[in-house]
Amino acid sequence: MNINEKSAEWLEMVSGGHPVGPVKMEVLSGSMHPAIRAGDTVVIDTSEKRRPRIGEIAVFSEKRQLTAHRVLFTLPGRIYQKGDRNSFGRFSAKKNVAGVITGIMKPDETLLELEDSGRIAAFRETLKLLYSLATEPARKFKRRLFPRPLVIQCGGIRLGLIVPGKQLHSFVADYYRGFIVPENPLFSLKINIRRRSGSFEIPDSLFNTKTVNSSTFSAGGLVYGKLCRDGKGAVISVPAGLFVKPVVRVFEQILYQAYFNAAALSDEESFLIHACGVEDDGWGYLFCGPSGSGKSTTAALSVQTRKKVLNDEICLIRRFDGRLMLSSTPFNGLFRDKYLAEVPLKAVFLIAHGATNMIEDIAESHAVKTLAREIVPPIGLTEKIGPATFTGMLDTAQKLTREIPVKRLRFRPDASFWKTISEHFS
Repeated sequence: MNINEKSAEWLEMVSGGHPVGPVKMEVLSGSMHPAIRAGDTVVIDTSEKRRPRIGEIAVFSEKRQLTAHRVLFTLPGRIYQKGDRNSFGRFSAKKNVAGVITGIMKPDETLLELEDSGRIAAFRETLKLLYSLATEPARKFKRRLFPRPLVIQCGGIRLGLIVPGKQLHSFVADYYRGFIVPENPLFSLKINIRRRSGSFEIPDSLFNTKTVNSSTFSAGGLVYGKLCRDGKGAVISVPAGLFVKPVVRVFEQILYQAYFNAAALSDEESFLIHACGVEDDGWGYLFCGPSGSGKSTTAALSVQTRKKVLNDEICLIRRFDGRLMLSSTPFNGLFRDKYLAEVPLKAVFLIAHGATNMIEDIAESHAVKTLAREIVPPIGLTEKIGPATFTGMLDTAQKLTREIPVKRLRFRPDASFWKTISEHFS
C-alpha cells in the first residue's frame, strides 16, 4: 500500500526522520484492502519510541517511498510485512519503520480507529502465507504447462500468443512493444517451435499455399496447426527460423488469419489493409498503394513532422458507433514509431511519387479495384481463398469508396505533401 503525499512530513519520513505526530496522509493503492482502501486518509503515530506490534499496520520508509503493511512476525532486527491482499510479503529492517497507523480520518474529520483485532488478522494472513508457500511449486508447474499468453491489441480484438521459453517470450514481447495489454484474449495461439537444422524455403504467401482438412491446416509446408474444439484458439507448429527478424513478417500472415477467427467470435465489422495510417489533428488518413509506391516513405516523413503514425504497413479499418475508424495494428514490429490508437477515418489516398504535390479525383471503379488488391483476404485459419473471398474484398472496397473520400496523391519525397492535404480539406 503506497503513501505518496510528498508533504514536509512525507519528506522527513522517507529520509528516516520522525516528524511530530500524529501525521495524516492519503493512501494510493489497495494492498491493505479491505482494512484500508485506496483514497483513505490514515492517521500515523510517528513517535520514534512507538514500535509496531504483531498485527498492527506499520509504515515503512524504503527506497524513497512509504508503504504500509501488516506486521506478521518479528525476528531480531527484522519485521516480516505483508499486504492483506498480497500473496507474499517481505522482510524489512526494524530501523525502516517510520510509524504505525492508528486510524482512518473520515470526510467529516472524525477518526475511525482501527479495530483491535490485529493479532487475529496477522494469524489469518500468516496462514494464507504458509498456504501460498506450500502451493507455489504447484502453481509454477501449472504456469509451465499452461503459460499465460502475451495479449496483443488490434482494434477491438485481443489476440493471445502462448510462446515457449523465456528467450522467445522476450522476443515477442519486444517485437509487439506498445501493443501488449493485460486483458484476456478473445482468441489464442499456442505456438510450438520445431528445432531443425539446415535451410528451408520461405514462401511469399501463407495464404495461397495453405491446405485445410476440417480443423487442421498447413501453410507453405512450414506452419502446421489445428483449431481448438471451442473455436477460441489453435495450436500451431512453427520452425524456429520464422522467429528471426525480418522473416517474422512472413509468420505474421498467420496472425492476420487468427485475427479473422477472433473477429468471427465478436460483433467486429472490420478489415485489414496494406496501407500506412497517420493521425493528424484527431483525424485518420490512409495512404495506400502497391509495394514501392511510398507507404514507408510517407510514414517516415510523417514522423519527421511529428504526426502520429498508426502503422506503416498494415492498418485496420472498423466500424464503431456507426462511423469508420482507422486503427493501429501491432503488425510489423520492425517499425518502432507506431503507437496504439484509433481515430475517425477522414480520407484515403492512392499514392504515387511525383515531381510536385498534387491531389486528384479518380474514378470509383479504379479506386475499388486498387483498394481491393490491398485488402488482406478475410479468411480464418481453417479457410481457403476462393472466388467468394475476392468478391467480398471488392464489396468491402466499394463500401469504403462510397463512404470515405478516395483521392490520388502524388507527392514529392519531403513532408510538404501534408500542407497540400491540409489545404485540400480546409
